[in-house]
Amino acid sequence: MQTPPRRPGTSPYRPGQPTAARPTSAQTQRPVANPRVASAQATTAARQSVPPAAAQPAPQAASAANKKQPKNRLALAIISLIFGIISVLLCVGGLLSFIGTALDPYANDTAGMASVIISAVLIFIFSLLGFIFGLAAKRSSSGKGMAIAGIILSAPPLFLTVLGVGGVIFAGIFAMYSAPSFS
Repeated sequence: MQTPPRRPGTSPYRPGQPTAARPTSAQTQRPVANPRVASAQATTAARQSVPPAAAQPAPQAASAANKKQPKNRLALAIISLIFGIISVLLCVGGLLSFIGTALDPYANDTAGMASVIISAVLIFIFSLLGFIFGLAAKRSSSGKGMAIAGIILSAPPLFLTVLGVGGVIFAGIFAMYSAPSFS
């Protein structure tokens, strides 16, 4: 059986229902057929009656709410991981190049040292950026594991590069002051 269509202005409520429970239209103060329409109209009327300054939260309160939520830094975590992998590969390649240069008695020292210096600079740049991006992404809501992996992969090449460059500088200074004088 099909129910007959309702006439406009009729209420779906039973006649015995109290009038206080019926939703009323904000404009005409008469019963409304659909309670959802009545709640939407009441919300619209409430918005119109509130002054615009009171409807908007204070800028300080909005910025404080945004600061409490951790930011999504998934891109930084991915970049940190990629830079960590690149720095490990460059570190292994640089060490092999250095060992190959040191063990080959017929190698051209200038070309070998140039490749070691270039790889040391690239290792330092990639591992430093990977370490910094990993630290920035570690406090993120997503990608925390990738950020930690990027930090773990970036830290040893960074440490080895700083240690190696410091050792070369120290050895150069030591060799300069311990050279025999011909006076």
